[in-house]
Amino acid sequence: ASQAESRVRKWGGSLEDGNGSVENNH
Repeated sequence: ASQAESRVRKWGGSLEDGNGSVENNH
């Protein structure tokens, strides 16, 4: 899931941050 990680890091989020939705963490 490197592609997803890159997209999540774009918003300063993390897949292991417990946030299933990046938009919510945006």
